Amino acid sequence: MLLPDTDRGHFKSTAPVLILFAALLSISGFAADSTDVNSRYPDWCRTQEIYESFESGSGTPVPEEDCPTQGACDDPFMRDSWAATDSSSISYVRMVIHVVRTSDGSMAASTDEMVHDYMDTVNQFFWPSLIQFDYIINHIDSTELYIVEDVVELYYLRYHNSFPPRQYLNVWIVNAPTMSYAVSTAPWGRLFFHPAGGIYIEGGFWRREGARVLTHEAGHSLGLLHTFAGSYTCGPCHEAPGAANRDSVPDFCSDTPATPLESACQNAHGADSCTGLDWGYTMPENIMAYTPLECYESFTPQQMARMRCWLHDFTRDWIDVVDFSVNRTFGSAPFTVTFESIARKPVSLWTWDFGDGTYSNEAQPIHTYESAGVFTVTATVETPEGPFDTTYTDLIRVFADTIAAANLSSEPGQRPKLDLYVRNDLPLSEVIIPFSYDGPLALTLDSISRAGLRTESLDLTILHANTSSRCLTVRLRCLDTTDSACLQPDTGALLSAYFCVPAWIDSGWNSIRIADYQDYALTFVSPDTTYVPAVVDGSINVEYDCCQGWVGNVDGDPLELVDIGDLTRLIDYLFVSFEPLDCPKEADCNQDGSSTIDIGDVTHLIEYLFLKSASLAWCN
Repeated sequence: MLLPDTDRGHFKSTAPVLILFAALLSISGFAADSTDVNSRYPDWCRTQEIYESFESGSGTPVPEEDCPTQGACDDPFMRDSWAATDSSSISYVRMVIHVVRTSDGSMAASTDEMVHDYMDTVNQFFWPSLIQFDYIINHIDSTELYIVEDVVELYYLRYHNSFPPRQYLNVWIVNAPTMSYAVSTAPWGRLFFHPAGGIYIEGGFWRREGARVLTHEAGHSLGLLHTFAGSYTCGPCHEAPGAANRDSVPDFCSDTPATPLESACQNAHGADSCTGLDWGYTMPENIMAYTPLECYESFTPQQMARMRCWLHDFTRDWIDVVDFSVNRTFGSAPFTVTFESIARKPVSLWTWDFGDGTYSNEAQPIHTYESAGVFTVTATVETPEGPFDTTYTDLIRVFADTIAAANLSSEPGQRPKLDLYVRNDLPLSEVIIPFSYDGPLALTLDSISRAGLRTESLDLTILHANTSSRCLTVRLRCLDTTDSACLQPDTGALLSAYFCVPAWIDSGWNSIRIADYQDYALTFVSPDTTYVPAVVDGSINVEYDCCQGWVGNVDGDPLELVDIGDLTRLIDYLFVSFEPLDCPKEADCNQDGSSTIDIGDVTHLIEYLFLKSASLAWCN
């Protein structure tokens, strides 16, 4: 996606790598028009150019007299020990192919069908080496980046959409007419495990020659160099025709003959400028040559061994030995998940980390998540070749979200405020709340507000209101529509509703129900899904307060006068007829906190009426 302004800070922290990235993609030479690939000396693959110009991505030119090794697999004995045999197992490499499309999902740089067809061909090329690619397609929908204009846009596209580069070989299919070539980061380069690393193939180039281009670039990702790598420098690193040192010169494979660039499917003409020797057989059919793409047929045995060596020695976490699937990934707690696993090598021990602090050693476990959260799951297997693991980040999402209306008391003629509370365990971008307040109190809704609440910065829209049926639906959502999680996990009021209680109501109880009606449904929208939380309805309870003004009006005088009649009624209640009082609160003259009417209240009333030594309290 196009980087929003709020993310521009990433530029500072990644600026040195971005500068290197830009330099590597604009090194001396030109970005050849891919339509000319088969009509002249091709210059469509920039991987070797990067390697020869920047040792390990450091920006330091490689001295011509050097012929540096880059890892243990440059040693021929180490390389050959990884040659596939009848007892060797297939190594499956995790690959993700990123395809850029417009925001509505159209105008893709590649169709899915094309990817599948090309990958069938790629895996056929790699089959003799017992390497296969387990690939998935990741669509990047962005009209802004459907056409990439420069290396800065390409960098940010890759940096912010990459799958974990230590676990996946990332391949990028991008429309970028000004960068019509392909390039792969080498295992020994600084960008190899960087999010901006992987394989880049320009979209137009991919649509014409994608299968062979990807096969060639994947060879680079697994440690292969061009077969002509040592043909242009006269010195210790030179690979001469028939030379005995071919195991220790640039492509580190003695079964790939020395070759210059060749523009046709034939052996190179002429002689080596350093030795004067005729080139002879130059293996134009080799996939790592620079002959036209239609020439490509195979890798040599040493190239295949070298790729297996680099794969197992340096990019081991790419190997997809263990994988698993789940029957479901989202729901409310408690949430039970069935895990189905597959292993491509003999397994002596399974270890599952479910991400919630619990573990299992079963091959096909069933696990219950008791509490809400977002959980990363890892399956690890012990094999004769050592441990391998697969991790799915944020795979399981469990919620225990609740929306609840308050329960409150009010009085006739009052304007009570009722809050709607939400506990959300998942980040939210939108909440739709339908509720009704129909009932015996004949409530009217005065207004709604989010002032002072955790939703104060969200957009509030009334989707529907009906005063006769007393129902309302509101929507709260992020002001920035690109923000997928502005309401972070928390608990608190989301909305305040102000009601009016009619003055003619003496008492009663009215429910406030959060429930779907007509086409309006309770909905929580999180970055990955929509769901419905648990609901707790609320209520408004209205009671008429018989005590008005000052206490002491025991006989219910409509003028609220406190006199000898009130004292007489109080004594009658306590000592004579015991007839219940209409308003006991009025008789609590001494307000002693016990709410018990007794001789103390009689004494207090006498002192007020005749001795003027006591005062009466206000009703509460």
